[in-house]
Amino acid sequence: MQNNKAIILLGIKHSGKSTQGKLLAKELNCPCLDVDDAIAKLFKKTAREIYTEKGPMGFMYAEEVACQKIAETYKNRQIIISTGGSSGRGQRQRDRARFALFRTPTPIFESEII
Repeated sequence: MQNNKAIILLGIKHSGKSTQGKLLAKELNCPCLDVDDAIAKLFKKTAREIYTEKGPMGFMYAEEVACQKIAETYKNRQIIISTGGSSGRGQRQRDRARFALFRTPTPIFESEII
């Protein structure tokens, strides 16, 4: 069994993942990493630029690469990971997640799906 101590926050864009991740990390005294920041560091482009240039599939690939890099770097260490707004849409990402927090105000959720 894998000894993974990561808490992964999933949710639609603007649902508060980064904000809640920072608060939780402070409470647990551990780092909080934002996947969009990791994407920018790895690919030398913002998440938005990758999405615009490569489309949804290219962006999901970048997210997966960034998540794998984070997992390798922080293996067996307590960490909070704040994912991008499309994380969890891919089956492989959902299969790897062990904990998720979904907390979205109704107006934001409605605007995302309409």
